[in-house]
Amino acid sequence: MYLVRYGQIDANVEGPWFGSTDQALNPLGQRQAAKLGNGLDESFRLFTKVYIKLLIRTVDTAEGLSDDPLPVTTHGGLREYGRCGRSV
Repeated sequence: MYLVRYGQIDANVEGPWFGSTDQALNPLGQRQAAKLGNGLDESFRLFTKVYIKLLIRTVDTAEGLSDDPLPVTTHGGLREYGRCGRSV
């Protein structure tokens, strides 16, 4: 099992509370997702399922995993709660 964090979004940089904020990956996050996909090319063939929470950033990250992606299943139980390490 691999646990993968989504790529960077603007809220990661700005520091607000963003646990359920639905933002797309910023340019760095897009590069991170692509780099992750390049690093998983060989082992990705062994995966049988990909589960994500239904947010734009997680969909974008999952799409970056492979040129021939596995079907992605959204799961309502996958949630996060937190903020960047900055004071709000």
